[in-house]
Amino acid sequence: MLKSLATLAVMFCATQIPAKTGFDWATMLANYLLVGVGIVGICVAVKTLGKIERQTILQEIAYTQWIVVKNWRTEMMNEMKPMLRGDGSPIQRMRIRLEIVNESQFPLTLTDSVLAFNVRSDGNGNVRFYPPENFRLFPSVPYHIDVPIVLNKDEVVIFERGIIPVSIEGHFVYRGVLKKTERYHLQGMLWCGQSETTFDAEIPNRPDGADLDDGSLNPN
Repeated sequence: MLKSLATLAVMFCATQIPAKTGFDWATMLANYLLVGVGIVGICVAVKTLGKIERQTILQEIAYTQWIVVKNWRTEMMNEMKPMLRGDGSPIQRMRIRLEIVNESQFPLTLTDSVLAFNVRSDGNGNVRFYPPENFRLFPSVPYHIDVPIVLNKDEVVIFERGIIPVSIEGHFVYRGVLKKTERYHLQGMLWCGQSETTFDAEIPNRPDGADLDDGSLNPN
């Protein structure tokens, strides 16, 4: 429409302004009009792009998704037929329970996840847990995880009388409705007791895509 108005203005000027001198007034006026039309068009385009960008940002915020790991609990497992050690004594295991919860409003899919439970610095007795790949996690529906940890006799006594520290490290990779891959890092110390279990996070919930894992948790 703006281009049509400029064309009409040029035609009008060409018929109304006589060429009394060698200077082409019609061409000059037409150029000024075209410059004005161009400036107006640029302003309209910039304003439209700004609105589109704001709408895109608001849409991404509305569809932002995240998960949390909570409800940590520990207890000794009472097994009817426990496995036996070499000396004939029963193997006693501590169960660690936790929940993964999608606290956003839309379903998401866990694509690659691993949790390492480190009881001893020498690596003996440490456990890795791998949730199922491409697992669908619906809003506010917790995914329950039970991880058995074998304790030696001294650790059983410590657990019954106090608290056993367990180092936790892992990540959850998931994809939401926007088809963007996010990574939730989990690292900290789990203080396991019969009366209370608490988790002190060293790396909080950060679905920002930052790869803080050094590769040591990669099962491949």
